[in-house]
Amino acid sequence: MPWTDALLADLRAGGEAIVPAHWPAEVANALLIAVRRGRISRETANRFFLDLRALPIRVDPESSERVATVTAFVTVGFSFDDEPTVNSQDELAVATSGPQNLRRRSVPT
Repeated sequence: MPWTDALLADLRAGGEAIVPAHWPAEVANALLIAVRRGRISRETANRFFLDLRALPIRVDPESSERVATVTAFVTVGFSFDDEPTVNSQDELAVATSGPQNLRRRSVPT
């Protein structure tokens, strides 16, 4: 792929990639699945992993918290809005301890 070749060339020339906190686990999982399904050998997976580790890739430490926060609020039915609105005392406690400007929205059951 031309864009991946360009990215690799940029990284080798001194550029830096910034990835979300879950990225290393995703890469490891993809390699594991590829080996288990017989698409690549263990040796190929190991070489790829070592080559990848040699590249200037920085994990964004704040992304983990952002992803966890957004996932939690989406899961329990909150969305970001202008006015914080809640339907119970328990929701009030959650809304006031998390990010500001949360609004309860209906979640399909």
